[in-house]
Amino acid sequence: MMSMSCMEKLVDQLYGHGVVLIGEFKLSSGIKSPYYIDLRRIYSYPKLFKDIIKLYLKTLNSIEGKFDIIVGIETGSIPIASVLSYIMGRPMAYVRKTTKEYGTEKLIEGSIDPEDRCIIVDDVATTGRSIARAATILRSLNAKVDYAVVFIDREQGAEKVLDNMGIKLLSILKVSRLLEILWRLKLINRNTYLSILSYMGRSGGE
Repeated sequence: MMSMSCMEKLVDQLYGHGVVLIGEFKLSSGIKSPYYIDLRRIYSYPKLFKDIIKLYLKTLNSIEGKFDIIVGIETGSIPIASVLSYIMGRPMAYVRKTTKEYGTEKLIEGSIDPEDRCIIVDDVATTGRSIARAATILRSLNAKVDYAVVFIDREQGAEKVLDNMGIKLLSILKVSRLLEILWRLKLINRNTYLSILSYMGRSGGE
């Protein structure tokens, strides 16, 4: 058997640790899906978390000099944003799901100044709605948002939605590539692979 590439090894671990699930699921966007990406499970596996952080760092370093502050979204990407902030020595903030109901009653935790160049960090992008909301809130403070980075793009509209806002979505892994690797590693069968591609509006092949 041929040795696996680094990405294949990573996908194998994601599947093995229950990060990638096959079945029937309802997403936060309300969309029904035959698969689910539960990236929050990586926080329980330090080695896997470290490997994924390295990939985020590689992506962020590719646009070095184009952002000032790393911004997470409550709650899933806060650990990722925190670790990236620590390693890179960059300020960090995060956007809350709802306005704080006590104290300062803020939507953003952390310090955002006018003209700050923010890069939004999230775990998974589907429709792009949560990233778009975060960007709108940041821009209401006169901050700049030109980039967002996610680990997995489910390829269900987020890239187009964000592009229309002038935001470039950078993804470490497209879900079509993830599924292809799962199939080639025989972690899912061909029928499952083709069924999910059909759900995505795509066709498969060898």
